[in-house]
Amino acid sequence: MRKRFLALLLATVMVISMIPMAFAADAESGVPGGQGETPSSQSETPTGQEETPTGQEEIPTDQEEIPTDQEEIPTDQEEMPDEGGMESLANDDSTISVGDATTFMGALDTINGTAGTYTITLTDNITLEATDDWKLTSASNVTILGNGHSITIPDGGKGLTVNNQDATLTLGSEDGQDTLIIQAADGATTTSALVTIDANNGAGGTLNMYDGVTLQNNNSQGTTSVAGGVAVIARTKPDVDADESVAVFNMYGGEICNNTYTATGTTDCGGGVRVYGPYRPITSYPETKIHLFVFNMSGGTISNNTAKNGNGGGVYVAWGTFNFTGGTIEGNLATEGQRSGGGINVTTVS
Repeated sequence: MRKRFLALLLATVMVISMIPMAFAADAESGVPGGQGETPSSQSETPTGQEETPTGQEEIPTDQEEIPTDQEEIPTDQEEMPDEGGMESLANDDSTISVGDATTFMGALDTINGTAGTYTITLTDNITLEATDDWKLTSASNVTILGNGHSITIPDGGKGLTVNNQDATLTLGSEDGQDTLIIQAADGATTTSALVTIDANNGAGGTLNMYDGVTLQNNNSQGTTSVAGGVAVIARTKPDVDADESVAVFNMYGGEICNNTYTATGTTDCGGGVRVYGPYRPITSYPETKIHLFVFNMSGGTISNNTAKNGNGGGVYVAWGTFNFTGGTIEGNLATEGQRSGGGINVTTVS
């Protein structure tokens, strides 16, 4: 009986002693440990999540580099004028800015050397030298803009001459917004009109004048075909084949005022405007005469001009054509002797 009891007790102790071994075996098999490692894996997940914001921080870094590339685009655009725009402007000689007599005469030399379309723009008042012979002799289209400035002819000087049948000189702007004054100096005596279209030897040309332009204060004298303001002249018959006009003055606006022409040894005159030129017969109609010298006045004012010892205080026309469709001619005089045409004198026309 005692032996059975001891045997049973011993078996119970053995069973109880084997239970820790079973747990140890389970521990080695990883079942409970796997559950314990799960938090470890989960703990690594936040680590990966922390790295994700790091990657997100790098994205804005790449985005910041994009504006850097965009900033380089204007840099390339700024370089374009240096390579092309400035060079293009440097080669563009159609507009010439002048501020003194030297640059003005230099501009005319350039224009006469290479025919083309030019604009001379004044940046200051200009007083020419008495020896300056300012002429337009090339077949160019030239505009002079005053920008509120003046060109002054000194004592003993002479005005601007257009001397090419294919040349066109425009004074002022067509819209009348420019201001230009061409004048003689106070007390000066000149040897020509302020502007002359000279058709000798088949030359001539066209003069356009607009609002804002003033031709004034000239006191000219001489025995040749001169005038106070504008002269459209030729002293010999032009040797040309064309039947159209060779010398034309179009007055669209502006003022020709306070000019005096004193004739010496001739009754020809024209205090404001003078148109004088021999006619040329048309080959197919010998009995008909064509007038090569034309003054078209559609606007502007011719006032307070004087012809001394001659005719036509305002306008004098001989062997030419005067088409008057608008504008004002007033306050002009023909004085000293039995003269005619204080305002307009037209003679020797068919």
